[in-house]
Amino acid sequence: MEALNGTIIQWRKELENYTFEQQCTKPSPTAWSLGQLYRHLIEDTYFYLEQATIAASTEEHRFEEASPAAKVLFLVNGFPDEQMEGAPNNAFIQQPDSKQQLMTDLLNLKDAVPNVGLMVLGSPHQG
Repeated sequence: MEALNGTIIQWRKELENYTFEQQCTKPSPTAWSLGQLYRHLIEDTYFYLEQATIAASTEEHRFEEASPAAKVLFLVNGFPDEQMEGAPNNAFIQQPDSKQQLMTDLLNLKDAVPNVGLMVLGSPHQG
């Protein structure tokens, strides 16, 4: 929980270095803007927090193993330091409405992490 919150704080701090115009500028027609990347990070983090909540409420999948790729990500606690191509549906990530909205969304996300973490730690389930 602390590491994730530290990451969110860092994301928020780094966002302050860019104007809203810079956040919405795409380096190429097929690439995301920084703002789109932030929206993706926020939305997907909420998705995984939801998955953790579900796992903490059931025993389903308890004895299943992670995929080989997921095992590597957990082992190194991160993604490889390389440019990655997103799934085709990622092309629909919208530009942010404003810099302040991204800042608020990150703050709300940071506030949600401890609640999910405590619920997972206190759960008797390991789904």
